[in-house]
Parts: sequence; structure tokens; C-alpha cells
Amino acid sequence: MCLPISAWTRQGVFRRCADVRGKAVSLLPGAIYAAGDDETPLWRSDDTEPPPKLAALDGFGTALYLAECALALTGRFYFLRQMMQRGERRQGSVLGRFAGLQYASPMYMREARSETTGELIGFKRTVNGRDISVAPEAVVWGYQPDPFVEAGPGSADGAAAAYGASVLDSIARFTTRFTDGGMLKMTALQVEGDAVLPAEDRSEVRRRWWHFLRRGETMSEGPPVLNHLKPVVLGDGLKDLDNEALTRTQVHAVCAAFGVPVSLILPEAANYATAAVEERGFYTRTVVPQAALIERAVNRRLLSEYGLRLRFEPQRLEVMQAYELEKAQQVGRVYALGIVSRTEARDLLGYTSQGGDEPAPGTEPSGDAEEAAPESTTGTASYDPTALRSLSERVDAMVGTVTATGF
Repeated sequence: MCLPISAWTRQGVFRRCADVRGKAVSLLPGAIYAAGDDETPLWRSDDTEPPPKLAALDGFGTALYLAECALALTGRFYFLRQMMQRGERRQGSVLGRFAGLQYASPMYMREARSETTGELIGFKRTVNGRDISVAPEAVVWGYQPDPFVEAGPGSADGAAAAYGASVLDSIARFTTRFTDGGMLKMTALQVEGDAVLPAEDRSEVRRRWWHFLRRGETMSEGPPVLNHLKPVVLGDGLKDLDNEALTRTQVHAVCAAFGVPVSLILPEAANYATAAVEERGFYTRTVVPQAALIERAVNRRLLSEYGLRLRFEPQRLEVMQAYELEKAQQVGRVYALGIVSRTEARDLLGYTSQGGDEPAPGTEPSGDAEEAAPESTTGTASYDPTALRSLSERVDAMVGTVTATGF
């Protein structure tokens, strides 16, 4: 089986899936805020360079890419804090002596834990064959959660994807060997009847057939032709192995393990509508959770020390804005049907109330009804806002109502 590190360098679908995840996280909109201030960002991802006060975070996007790729391939990421000498400090910097992050390959980092308590006491980093101890406060790290691991890094998505990548890699290597060998199938020589060749003839046959099978069509003298030998073809050729269904199955297996839609790897795999839905699902089910994991690690082990906070803002993505617009249109139709009031519709869309609720169209209670039952102000008698337990359930119920009525 291909290990993730070899699959990364040799198998195209495997590498592309990990690369897509890394780039999606690194390009996810976000900002760095001062702790306690969620209104005024100190640096937004839209800006090409950080401001002077955050100059030490230059190249932060590349760090995010490496962190996500490392999580996808190995289940863990590490960065070493680069610090200035005592007494040194960037002018106007809010990061003190912090000078930047240096990526550390997970292949050369491992944990050091207490033998009695199991607590993390540091890290061991292999440099030029020697182990160097690194204090925990000098490292920014994050782990992929794993239900079978109590402490430390869990298994990576890349480990599961490596099985499918191994099949694809084997097909590619067979094709390469087959074409390099003159596209000749594996052949054995069978002696007919009871014929026995002299030792010198057998030696010559082996020599000529060996050279012919090794050099294929480039051999000018051709294969030996002997009356007592019968060639027997073994195995399948390239045409027989060209199994599109097998290849497609393994491509889907690799993409499923990484949580990447096939339409993002092979654009012809879906039409526009399906690709748009799959892209949104990719962000909501894969990219945003991974970004949240990295966000917590960076905030906890780096930025909080300086009174700063990283916050990703996926709602600024074009694909998410298109979804919000679609949801607003559906909620607007539900409002027009008289199922919810304006305030409830705004709540469903995540907007704050403007004050003074307005009932749904066509559901204004009469004066007599208000006097007889002043507590009944929820609009239609059949609508109970407490019957739906969550925002998502309410949206699903309302969209279903719109579909049933033909809107």
C-alpha cells in the first residue's frame, strides 16, 4: 500500500485532494481581531500584506495551507515559534518578540509525555539524525480528533485514502512498465512433447528470449524461433486492464476519504447545478470544520498570548452568499404564505429584529379576537413556533411547505 508521503508525490488524485483542502482553508475569508472587539479587525484576509503591527504574521496564508495539508495527510501539524533576541522588538508590533512561524514536518516531530501521568511535557524534533528537545510553549500544534486515540494525534484522512491511491498507483505503474517493455505481454516458453534441448541450446534460447522481452520491438533480430518451444502468454495486456469502472471506483474512494467532491477533482463528473451543491457541501462539511480546528489551535497556542484572536468568516464566500440568497427567497415565500411574521423571518435569516413585530400577511387578528384572546398573537392558529426545535428544522419545514404549495 502507498504511504501518504509516497502517494503525495506519485498519485495525482490523492495529491490533488489534499491540495484542494489546503488551498480552501488558506483562502477562506477571515480576520484577526483584538480580544473583546468583534467589530474592528486589525487585519483581514482580503489585504495582501499584514499591517506593521502584525508584520510577524507575513506568510500566514501559506502557514494555513501547510497546516491543513499536514492534518489531511498525517493527522497533525506543527509550527516552531521564531523569537527575537531578548530586548529586540519590531517597532509598533503588538506581538512582542514573536518573529514568525517556521513549519516543522510531522515526519520529524513526535511527542514527549510523562511516563506517570501521560501529560505532554515537550516534543522531540529530529534534525540531521539527532533528537532535539523542544518545549511545548515554543510549538504551535494541532491534532485531528480520533475516537480511538485518548491523547495526541489521531489518524489522518490520508491514511484511509491511501488504499484507493495504491490501486490507482499500481495501474499507473503497470501501464508504465508495459509501454516501456514494448507493450509485450508476459510470456513463458513451453517445451512441446518430450523434446529435450541440449544445454547449449537452452542457454541460447534463454538469452535471446530474455533480451527480446527486455528490449521489445527495439531488438532488430527478433525473438528466437525454435520448433520445440511454444510461447504461452500469461496475464492480461493493457487493453484488458483498461477498466474504467475500477478506476472510477478508486477515484471516488480517495475523494470520499478526503471529504472532497469528485466534481472538484474531475470537473466533467457533474453538471453545474450538482457541482454548486457539492461545492457548498464541501465547505460546510469539510473546510469549515477543519478551519475551526486550526483556528482554535492558533488562538490557544499563539494569538491569545498577545491579546489577539483569529476568526474565519466563511459567510463571506461567494458560494455561501449565493446559498443565503436562495434561503432568503425561500423564507420570503413562506412569509408571503402567512406562515411566519416578519420578525420570525428575519430571525431565520440571522438578522436582528427591527422592533415592533409585524404579523404575517393576511393573518392580522381582528379587534374582537385581540380582546377575547390577547395572548394569541402568533399569527395563524396552526403555527406554533415552539414546535420546531432548531433553526435548521424550521427552515426545512418551511421549504417543504413552499414546495407542497407549488411555489
